[in-house]
Amino acid sequence: MKKNILLFMTFWMLFICSSAAANLYWVATTSSNWNNTANWSTSSGGSSCSCIPGEWDRVFFDNNGNGNCIVNANILVTSISINGYTGTITQGSYTLTSKSSGYFIQNSGTFTGGSGTITFESIVTISGGTFSGGSGNIDINNTFTISGGTFNAPSGNLYLSGNWTHTSGGTFNHNSGTVIFDNNNGYFDVATSETFNNCMLNKSTSSYYLDVATDDIIIVTGTLTISSGYFNVHGSSYLDARGNVSIGTMPYNNQMPLKFTGSANQTLTLTSSYNQFDADITINKNTGYSVTLNSNFILDHSNQDLTITSGTLDLNGNTLTVSGSGGAFTVTSSGTLQLQGGEACSTPTLNSGSTVTYDGTSGPYTMKDWSYKNLVINGGASSTFNLPDNKTIDGDLTITQGILDATTSDYDLTINGDWSNSGTFTSQAATVTFNTSGNQNIIGTTTFYDLSCNSTDLHVQGPTTVSNTLTINSSKVLTVDATKSLTASGTLTNSGGTSGLVLKSDASGTASLITGSSVSGTAERYLPVSTSAIYHYLSSPLASGTINNILDASFGDYNAYKYDPSLGGGIDTRWTRVFSSTVMTPGIGYIIPYSHASTTSKTISYASTLNTGDYTPVPISTSN
Repeated sequence: MKKNILLFMTFWMLFICSSAAANLYWVATTSSNWNNTANWSTSSGGSSCSCIPGEWDRVFFDNNGNGNCIVNANILVTSISINGYTGTITQGSYTLTSKSSGYFIQNSGTFTGGSGTITFESIVTISGGTFSGGSGNIDINNTFTISGGTFNAPSGNLYLSGNWTHTSGGTFNHNSGTVIFDNNNGYFDVATSETFNNCMLNKSTSSYYLDVATDDIIIVTGTLTISSGYFNVHGSSYLDARGNVSIGTMPYNNQMPLKFTGSANQTLTLTSSYNQFDADITINKNTGYSVTLNSNFILDHSNQDLTITSGTLDLNGNTLTVSGSGGAFTVTSSGTLQLQGGEACSTPTLNSGSTVTYDGTSGPYTMKDWSYKNLVINGGASSTFNLPDNKTIDGDLTITQGILDATTSDYDLTINGDWSNSGTFTSQAATVTFNTSGNQNIIGTTTFYDLSCNSTDLHVQGPTTVSNTLTINSSKVLTVDATKSLTASGTLTNSGGTSGLVLKSDASGTASLITGSSVSGTAERYLPVSTSAIYHYLSSPLASGTINNILDASFGDYNAYKYDPSLGGGIDTRWTRVFSSTVMTPGIGYIIPYSHASTTSKTISYASTLNTGDYTPVPISTSN
């Protein structure tokens, strides 16, 4: 009978502790379990109350019980305060819940989360110590404040339905988890910016919002998902997306700008049937990285801008519409707009230095009738991109792969930058004009129909053929670089004089010009110098010219010879000295030594009318 009474009294005492509100203090001095009645007291550092915290109790960890606390049961309490405590609370696999009438406050010690769910219906304040979420979810259904210490988010989901405040110290680490702003309206206020891994806006209805404080930035390095609700922006606040972005239904009053940044390729997917986003969008990625559309995209809000500042926006075959009153669609100097060629796209403002790339792999495509700066064709090898009209390319034209076709309308091209071709150019009967006061280059293998040089410094840097008419305008210069070739199969007209057409030579080799036209120009020949007796064998590229062209003034009027087979005797007697005034006969070979104390190689230059027609060479033969 006494035994039964004792058990009843023990049960009654435990019931009183768990059903009546009380302040309970952790008093263990060594590592021990939460669910041990010896570890709890109704006063700080006091004797055991022979009970454990219950639903209505307020729990305190202070410096009068610094033993580690191992959670070995599911916890439901009103509030938890960790103040002055230096130990560690380890959650494990059990759940932890605090009620809405209480709080969770930590300014010391360590809380180590586990796989169990943590639910804070109360306010959460981290002002010191370290809170580390585990693999389980944390659900905060009230306000969340960090003012000191460190808060490491769980690797799972952190839900927040109230306010997020982090303005005066402390550290938030996302721990590669996901932060979800859910339920009702909330306020977001941080010291300049907060960085999340994955972040989702998922309010209970589309009319609820997250109110972002003035000039605050939400940085998302993983996936940004806007599922329901909207961001209410103040000042210059914006979303900084560095990973993929998925956008659902957005009410019309969303004004939180979205910027794509960072060194990673990203996707933008709109999951609703509206395909809309109602704030400014900026692509500002590191060069070489892109944002790819995975759906059609409409920007039709008043004064809504789409700006490609740096990096690439790839339409990926999707429609892009920018139509809001007062809005602007701009590609700046380091930006690239990439499209296949067949999709509908609003006309952008293409700033100097901007690039448009066509990458379609089927076709044929008709290019947009835009004012291009830099233009790149990089489609399928057999994909054709047709010019829409006569076009001026203010920058470079690059055919990386695919076919650029002037069409049967023979649309002309004017190029103000470089021409680079590793694909195919179908010139039809069109004219390509190079037109600038600066340096321009023709790179790669290209056949033009008509080519007009209106450039002061145009260089042929790859095998180039002009099948009909090549024209060098007055005061303009066309240079064929060393080892490169130019073939003028039709008519070559040089109105630039001897300085208008230049054939270069250097240690790597000499330029080649094939033409049937008689034109003036300048031909160079690189001759290495040696201190030993080395003779160079030369023949004139000019219709007329004298030995003075090739003599080295430092030698005086000596040491140039021509070969005359009509002279008798041995091979040595057939060489006769010629002098500076001697006319160099086309087809006759000459020798000149550049053996001298000088170690500097020499490039000789001939300037006159270039040789054309057939010449019979004079052979040099000997039995020696």
